This record gives sequence, structure tokens and C-alpha cells, in this order.
Amino acid sequence: MTGINIVECMRIFKKVVETGNFTRAAKELRISVAWTAKNVEKLETSLGSTLFIRSTRHLRLTEAGQICYDSTGRVMEELQGLKERLSDETQIPNGKIKIAVPQILAIYGMGHILAEFGKLYPKIKLDVAVNDRFVDLQSEDFDFVFRITKDLKDSRILVRNLGTIQRILCASPTYLKEHGTPNKLDDLSKHQCLVYSWFSEPDQWNFKQGEEEIKVRPNIHLSVNSSPLIKDALLSGSGIGYLPDFIIRNEMSEGLLVPLIQDAEFEAFNLYLLRADDRYQPTRARLFSEFIITSLQKLISA
Repeated sequence: MTGINIVECMRIFKKVVETGNFTRAAKELRISVAWTAKNVEKLETSLGSTLFIRSTRHLRLTEAGQICYDSTGRVMEELQGLKERLSDETQIPNGKIKIAVPQILAIYGMGHILAEFGKLYPKIKLDVAVNDRFVDLQSEDFDFVFRITKDLKDSRILVRNLGTIQRILCASPTYLKEHGTPNKLDDLSKHQCLVYSWFSEPDQWNFKQGEEEIKVRPNIHLSVNSSPLIKDALLSGSGIGYLPDFIIRNEMSEGLLVPLIQDAEFEAFNLYLLRADDRYQPTRARLFSEFIITSLQKLISA
């Protein structure tokens, strides 16, 4: 068939699928129902396949139609990405980036990093959500999500591991002077322990001592879903707890917190940067990811 605008046919076909019938698709596209149906027919002729099973009341995709619809979404997205890439070449990076950040990063280092990015790219607006709950990257429409965890299993996302976060068991000299210093993991049952409540197993601490994995049930004195609050409680002498090393480096170097049972290491976590794998990455997002990856790797590995 000559004179067919395959992109326009695919655009109309996609709208028909998403609205459920030709009439609603035509209305949303502001074209006639006849023209809508004609373009779907052209697409079927071009592909040599029937895309819909039609009846007076229902419109149902054939197997070929489903394959075509899946491909059409990717093609339309690639075309949009191409337009944005070509546009970005001649424009100052701009637009909005929506990100989700764990509380601990927001308080310890992320603010300065985002401020530096803002100085470099003042036309890019950042929409930052701070919380420690599980954020669904796709259903909540975030461009990027930072996650601290042991592993990731979702194949729908693109992941960049920014590095390992070591956690340090520690207490203040004041607490240790009053309650004594634990020398082995079993001693923790005799001490006041401060635990982070939003982990999947807050009442269990997992250590590795040599090649042996050891699970400890701490004597919970304070359970809280805030790492900054745990830090304050540790500094005030309330008990023994653990925190990521990058947020207590200064306190450790100044002797305000003392590391404990150093031959036993806490199970390490990783810091991940996530983005959806079905989303074209415009220039603003690429610039952000490159900047943030370098900055956060420096922060957690310093």
C-alpha cells in the first residue's frame, strides 16, 4: 500500500486499544470515526494481519493485535525520545525530575549534593519525596528512586549499585562506663539495644564473624523508624545500636561513639539508584544520574 503514514496509523491503533472502541478513540484524537477505522485497516493491510476481532458490541485484540500493541508502545516512546534528544541538543537542560530519597540520605549529605546539582543546572527542577517506606517506582511515577537494601528482584527496573554501606555497632563512652563494654555477641542480651524498626526483621541482628553467620536477638530498649533519632539516642548514652558508617564518621573520629565487637561485621547493605526500564531518559535525567552517582559514591566510600 502506498501513501500510508505508518506512525499515524500506529498512534490511532494504540488509542483504539486504550479506549476500547473506535468512537471514543476518534473523540479523544479529534478525528472522525471513519478516519479512525480507515487507519486501523491500513495498518492491518500493511502488516498482513488482523488486529481486532470485531462484533457489534465488543472489540477484542487478536494475538497479532496484542503483539502489535506492545511494539507500538515502544515505537512511540522511541520516537518521543528521539524528538527530545534532538530538542535537547539545542536547549539548556530543563524540566522536572521526581525522586524518592530515604530519610538517612536526605539528612546526611543529599541536601548538599542536590544544591550543587542545582547550581550547575538551574533550569532543572527537583521534586524530592523523603521517606523510608517502600516506593513503587512505576506506579508512583518517579523518575528515580534511591533504595538501601540487600538485594533487588524487580526485572522491570534499571539498577545502578552505588556501593556497599557498612553498618557499625557502637555506643557512647558514657553508656559503656555505666553499663560495661560487650566483648562478644552474646553479651548484647545484657545491654540496652536501639533498633531500627522498619527493617524486615527489626528484632534480629545478622552478623558475620569470619565465615560464620550469627543471628542475635537484641535486648530492645528503643525501637524507632528514624536513624537520626537512633544517632541522638546513642550520643546521649541510651544504649547500643548500629548505624551506617558514613553518618557517624565524625563522631567516631572525635571519640563520641566507640565501635564494638569489631571482629563481627553487620550484614552489609547496598545503595541502589533505580529507574524504570520502559522510560526514555531525557538529557536532564541523564545529567542527574551521572552527577548523583559520582557524588553518592564519594559520600559512602569516603
